[in-house]
Amino acid sequence: MKKEGTSSDNKYGFASFILGLFTVIFFFTVIPPLIMGITGTVFSLIQIKKKNNKWALAGLILSIIGIILAVILLIFFVKMISTTSLIIECSQNPSSEACSKLQEISPEFQQYVTCFQNPQAPGCTELLNSNPY
Repeated sequence: MKKEGTSSDNKYGFASFILGLFTVIFFFTVIPPLIMGITGTVFSLIQIKKKNNKWALAGLILSIIGIILAVILLIFFVKMISTTSLIIECSQNPSSEACSKLQEISPEFQQYVTCFQNPQAPGCTELLNSNPY
């Protein structure tokens, strides 16, 4: 009689667990965890269809958690890159539409732009010295 954890019919469940674990551990690299997470989820579902076991369930949970973390980080990166490009465009041309978009995000931004362009403007010395960034 074969045990559940060592039988060869558990290969998809164990593979999904390993892929799910790597997905959670390496979520900060964004793209590889998405691939591993999707593959781990598919392997989990195949194993659950064949014979439900703890490895398949753990692999499914870890894969889903890793995918969610990677997607959140991907959204953060995209948002950060778009905001950075707006900041660069606004600093090069203060009358551009990028500045108005940034003011919608942060009303204080225009004051920072003014202070970076003219550090001697009223209130800029305090603003630039007090900013922890």
